Amino acid sequence: MRKWLRLKHRSENAAREDPTASTTATSPRKTFPFGIKLLHDPENSVVDIVFVHGLTGDREKTWTAKNAAAPWPQSLLPSKVPNARVLSFGYDAYVTDWKGVVSKNRIGNHSMNLLTHVATYRVDDDTALVAARQRPEQHLKNILEYTRGIIFLGTPHHGSGLAKWAEMLANVIGLLKQTNPQILAVLESDSEVLARVQDGFHTMVRSRNQERLQPIEITCFYEELPLPGIGVVVPSHSAILPGYTPIGIRSNHMDMTKFEHADDPGFTLVAGELRRWIKELTVPSNTSAPGAERSEQGKLVRQQDNTQFAFPSSNPVAAFAGTTVPFRRDPDFVDRDILSEINQKCSLPASRVALVGLGGVGKSQLAIEYSHRIQEESPETWVFWVHASTTARFEEGYRRIAEKVKIDGWDKPDVDILQLVTNWLCNEVNGRWVMIVDNADDPNVFFISSANHGLAQVARSLSDFLPQSRTGSIVITSRSRSVAYRLIGRDSDIIKVKPMDQDQALALLHKKLPVNLDTTDAIELVRTLDYIPLAISQAAAYINQGAPRITVSRYLHDLRRSDKDRASLLKKDIGDTRRDGKASNSIIATWHISFEHIRKDRLSAARLLSLMSLFDRQGIPDTLLQHSYQEDSNIETDFEDDISTLTGYSLITMNAEGKEFEMHRLVQFSTKKWLELYDKLENWKEKYIKIIGKAFPVGRYENWTTCQQLFPHAEMVLSYWPMNRDYGKYEQAEEMNRRALEGWEKALGKEHPNTLTSVDNLATVLESQGKYEQAEEMNRRALEGKEKALGKEHPSTLMSVYNLAYLLHQQEQYQEALLLYQRASTGYKKTLGPDHPTTKACLKHFSLLQPTSHSPPS
Repeated sequence: MRKWLRLKHRSENAAREDPTASTTATSPRKTFPFGIKLLHDPENSVVDIVFVHGLTGDREKTWTAKNAAAPWPQSLLPSKVPNARVLSFGYDAYVTDWKGVVSKNRIGNHSMNLLTHVATYRVDDDTALVAARQRPEQHLKNILEYTRGIIFLGTPHHGSGLAKWAEMLANVIGLLKQTNPQILAVLESDSEVLARVQDGFHTMVRSRNQERLQPIEITCFYEELPLPGIGVVVPSHSAILPGYTPIGIRSNHMDMTKFEHADDPGFTLVAGELRRWIKELTVPSNTSAPGAERSEQGKLVRQQDNTQFAFPSSNPVAAFAGTTVPFRRDPDFVDRDILSEINQKCSLPASRVALVGLGGVGKSQLAIEYSHRIQEESPETWVFWVHASTTARFEEGYRRIAEKVKIDGWDKPDVDILQLVTNWLCNEVNGRWVMIVDNADDPNVFFISSANHGLAQVARSLSDFLPQSRTGSIVITSRSRSVAYRLIGRDSDIIKVKPMDQDQALALLHKKLPVNLDTTDAIELVRTLDYIPLAISQAAAYINQGAPRITVSRYLHDLRRSDKDRASLLKKDIGDTRRDGKASNSIIATWHISFEHIRKDRLSAARLLSLMSLFDRQGIPDTLLQHSYQEDSNIETDFEDDISTLTGYSLITMNAEGKEFEMHRLVQFSTKKWLELYDKLENWKEKYIKIIGKAFPVGRYENWTTCQQLFPHAEMVLSYWPMNRDYGKYEQAEEMNRRALEGWEKALGKEHPNTLTSVDNLATVLESQGKYEQAEEMNRRALEGKEKALGKEHPSTLMSVYNLAYLLHQQEQYQEALLLYQRASTGYKKTLGPDHPTTKACLKHFSLLQPTSHSPPS
């Protein structure tokens, strides 16, 4: 709404500030800044960049930030593309005017004016596209031939939801002043004119490619923020053209073309696209661009709300094949010496290579960077991207390839798109290509299972449509080593992608968080996140969004505070335009996909993973796993196959002897949350406690080695006591607690806090059996030891005070119990606060024993 109602203000300001604007006696309306204006003209320019504003815009103000002295194409862009001439085109696209007449030009009229002005400007500048003897309209056709790229900024390709409202408003205002509402009609979502414009545009692009001319680069930028009080003017689905690179600018529709500083993220993205295109123009090659026999300079054109055009230089350039990669290059990419290995393996004819690793470890990011390097270093190579998580997405990827390379018949309704593309890929005449097959995790997508063998005539194996061609290379990313091996065929061509090392993880964190970081906090954060790139990026995005309140230190604190807080942070799904839009950016959700694949394909392996997640994450002995996780003891499971499945998904690793296993701490935590989701965690806790209770030996000297090995796993029992049931098996519990206490005393000594906690646990079991004297002895021992080791006001010490007070209370020893309750409640108020549940419970018992509220016998 504000965009249309402030037209008067903008017109009057423009009349005062723009030196090209003027008023006349016959018309109070200003002369619109019209035509081409030169903003920057270097001597060595090889391309022209022409900026074209949108409706109600201005050839300079559209590109000028609020506090900037000049439009950014003039002040900021030349430093990024020093070999480009920068121009701006203005036209009268006002919808209303209070004082004078309004141009009745339509979109087509403005487009013709743009083309004519560009051609005329080049003639006057001795960089004409054509010779004078050519037909008059040929100079306009040649503009298409020389177009290098188009950038769309907030362009409503499929209309804007506000267009119809704005047209109605313009009609109403037209009762009082001059309006041109017809120009808005084309932007309505159901506009036939808009549909024809889109069809014509795509036909033009296809024609350009079919004629073997250099393809037109296209990038679509969309607004990420709404206008206050209005909402999103052009939604992302309207601003994006299928098959071309979509990039979000974190701004609203009015401000997404205004950059104040060179480090503005929006400017970085736009300038990055222009730099890439211009760099490709200047790559030496034996192949000349169309029209290279002419000696004129090339050009680029840009438009906000409409289009940007690029006209290539007449210098010899490499023929650019094209790409279907849907992701822009990551400026925060950290190399891990893997790309060179990919490049080496892919340099061989008919090569295939697989990147295999844990979900979130960075496989797809490596593939994205590799694809961009191929485009940069070998422009004549086709680069294709195919999502392979489902059959439908695989076919969609092949359809985009067919559309990109313009295979005859690709758009026919009954076409076999998989076979059509496969045949094209096998034809060496079509040149070199590289295909990224991303997220090839599910074997059922690529291979026909024995259960479906009878459906072979209907269901086809997608693996048959990955051709072996001397001119092609295939890079596969997969969580499953088994799937990767079946697609690759050679173990030597599988690259294991591991988490980053500490230096790489810190480098990524510093790129994602452009602030001064405390080194200790930064190291601790990447260590806690197991050096996994997705987890680090997720944490950095969360911290950035919450700054300045959220810091690395606070994030660490919240991550450690409780399982609930940790799960909340790791479930955060922070958007990332460099990840598959249908995949989650949550580290927990990412791994749950792997768990589900395993549960579906090999249930016994899923049960083994469930049990392993209860152990301490390091040094898990195989002797405690075998024959311990079967659902039915009469059904034999293949332990080695189950272990192979889990290692194949990179969820566990084994030592050199293969006798002990290890899990990433976040994988372990995510597995437990997965079990919680299916209400299975408490059952596995019970099973784990029984396994450890049976395996842990009596703490004699001859058992010391075994005790040392099992001690970290026995320690986990303290946090796994089932919370949803009380079986009343006190004798068994007492035996286990005494064995645990003996083990703690041997390992850490009688005065260690962990040993004293075990004393507390034994006292609770004894109390539950009515063995009050023994329980009191244990309670007093725990209290005395904690006072020495931790101090009298430590929460653990106060818990022992509280426990002893409650025991004495049950034995009707009220006087001492009263004093202990008072001590505990006073301490809890200081350490936990008056509203803490433990403080309140202690105060309640204390109040019951005070003489004013209760008169117990002395």
